[in-house]
Amino acid sequence: MANFNKKEIYEMEYGDFDEFVEEKLGRAYECVADNEWSNYESHDFDITRLDTNDDPDCFFQRYTVREVEQWIRGEKTSIDAGSLLEYMAYKEMIPYGSYLITIFW
Repeated sequence: MANFNKKEIYEMEYGDFDEFVEEKLGRAYECVADNEWSNYESHDFDITRLDTNDDPDCFFQRYTVREVEQWIRGEKTSIDAGSLLEYMAYKEMIPYGSYLITIFW
């Protein structure tokens, strides 16, 4: 008989995620716009520890450490949510794990 696997997931609504990013990284964020998401969607991210060797050109989801830090400083106009989650885990602001962002307005 098949069984479901149990998995711990950190879940957050999109507006709360935007506020969380601003609180942790100090820059306003709009995940729906930056990721071109729509209403009635959910997006999951498995954030795992990367062996970056402190290389600023190591890639996260789509962007490098250096590019995420450029976004934080205002030198880039947009960034994806997955790269922000991986960066925050890399900087020990959040735990590694599975994340779910929901969009319902």
